[in-house]
Amino acid sequence: MAARVPQKRGRACEACSKIKIRCSLGQAADDAAPPCERCVRLNKECLLTAPKRQKDRVAELEAQVAQLTRLLESQHIQLPSASPPSASQSNQDDSPTPTHASVPPGTGTKKRRLDSDGNTPRSSASSPGTQDSEMSDVQRLDRVLSYDLQQQALTRYATEVASLFPAVPAPADCSLAEMRANKPTLLLAFLYAASPGFLPLSTQEDIAQILLNCLSTRTIAHGDETLELIQAIQIACLWYRSPKHHRRAAVFQLIDIAAAMANDLSASGPLAPPCKEMGLDSGSYESVEGWRAWLGCHVLSVSMALFMRRPMTAIWTEQHEQARVMLQYSPLNQTSDRWLAQYIRAERLCEEVSEQVDLTNTSFFRDVSDPATRNRVQTCRNKILNWKMGVPQSLRSPLILIWEHVATAYMHETVLHTTTNKDSFTAPYLAERLSLTDFPAPVVTQDHITAVYELTTAVQAVLDIFVNIDAKSLVASPSLVYAARAAYALYILAKLYIAVTAPGNTLGTILDANILALPEYADRLATCGSTIRAIDERCGPARIMHCAPAIKDWYTNYSQFLSSNAALAQSIQVSSQNAANAGMSLPPLQDNMSSLSSLTPDWENLLMLSDSSADYGFDQLFAEPIPLQLEQTMFASTIPATFTMK
Repeated sequence: MAARVPQKRGRACEACSKIKIRCSLGQAADDAAPPCERCVRLNKECLLTAPKRQKDRVAELEAQVAQLTRLLESQHIQLPSASPPSASQSNQDDSPTPTHASVPPGTGTKKRRLDSDGNTPRSSASSPGTQDSEMSDVQRLDRVLSYDLQQQALTRYATEVASLFPAVPAPADCSLAEMRANKPTLLLAFLYAASPGFLPLSTQEDIAQILLNCLSTRTIAHGDETLELIQAIQIACLWYRSPKHHRRAAVFQLIDIAAAMANDLSASGPLAPPCKEMGLDSGSYESVEGWRAWLGCHVLSVSMALFMRRPMTAIWTEQHEQARVMLQYSPLNQTSDRWLAQYIRAERLCEEVSEQVDLTNTSFFRDVSDPATRNRVQTCRNKILNWKMGVPQSLRSPLILIWEHVATAYMHETVLHTTTNKDSFTAPYLAERLSLTDFPAPVVTQDHITAVYELTTAVQAVLDIFVNIDAKSLVASPSLVYAARAAYALYILAKLYIAVTAPGNTLGTILDANILALPEYADRLATCGSTIRAIDERCGPARIMHCAPAIKDWYTNYSQFLSSNAALAQSIQVSSQNAANAGMSLPPLQDNMSSLSSLTPDWENLLMLSDSSADYGFDQLFAEPIPLQLEQTMFASTIPATFTMK
């Protein structure tokens, strides 16, 4: 008995198909003609739906093969030689197999569709470019650093690096496996900060590239805002190292991103500032982390504004002060937070001094002898004294007291200002930026005498403290904190030397240039830089210390100029005396000096060094565009134990 062939059903009309209800045409035979019962009842126009074109499986597969072929060719990957499928193979593919015959009709189409969707990802995953782009940051890290070295670097960060400057201390109970799973970006930052002096330069380059790409992708492309991301940016900025190639992120841009992110998260969430009614035992470990990150963003913003002499966008509020108090005295904080709170106080002191004397306003000039400036300087002096008295006896180490001298240098820097030279005090502190013509030559008053001597003492104290720090500690220290201030101090010392020795000066009448000891301090700083570079030549402090030999070379050239200038002046004076004895007259001295200038039309350019300014590294710290791809018992005495002094 022959099997009964089911009658093919017709197509539904468009009106019924659109609202997905049963159509009488679809239930009738294939040759049923409109209108359907529903359209007749509702007096609607009844049109049959267009027939669906069935996909040709062979054509679909051929299109996918062609697409993958073009992808491989674009990546210059050689294709294996293969002959096209024969007609018999195509017929075999089209013919149903016994397995397919046993599958119900409704599932056969679905299975073919799933197979089709899965072909392209599996084929494209074999492409190296696509595979690399789909890798996680941890997988990229595993390609450049073994698991054992990751563990050693993480331990070094916790015991040596974070103990020097505990801006983002490593959680005591957090293992490498937990960080890889839960905080991969922060792990990258920890390894980035721990790598100088520990890992090969090539490995440091790879880790830096992975971290900076991760930060730029998450902050710019994805717009992520998390506490972990803020902490990673802070570490990347504090322990910034100059990449070997010129694709790098600008530190000040990353700081601005972190500050904006902290402001967004401070309204609510992990960075919310403490309430006035909150007791010292309130909060949690997460809130302490939030306070630390929130205050750290403010400190970084203010420090960069002082380096760049840009208007300060970060404003210290009552909530900042309360968060600092909570960070210092809360029983939930770590031991190192007491030291960190004092450092934040020190940076806040420098911020207040800068506001008083208008350091970041390069268009405004303050005369030291002006009564208003005198009052402001006295206010700064009182603030510095109050800050020093507020430092606990157990924390009175040179690494904290250095900020007294930094703040004093900021306070008296105005004695070197003119109406046109304030821009020259911005970073980078390069010898090429020292001007021999734009220096102050005021009528000397008691205010000038006090300012010059206190400024000299302050910058020399900063340099004395810096060069007595152990070299290994300097390699692991954040370059934005100590090395940058040492470079600033040496630069100010050179500015002072010009102000008391350049032709036409007036400050030389109150200060002997030998007291400055500029060549001695330049040599000591250059020796310190050489020791650091012997450990790691591309770490931040090593790069910044390139300024010392450059300023020493500048001093040598400048001394030769002064000697020749003095010899010329002496010869002119002797000639004048001889001419007077003979009854002759000579042109005025100023005319002779003009003649000298005509012989060497731009003698200041003779002091320009031939080395590329990029070699000094500090300019790279500030002026690079960001690519779009882009407790230990260290405080047994509550002072960073590994930050040893010679």
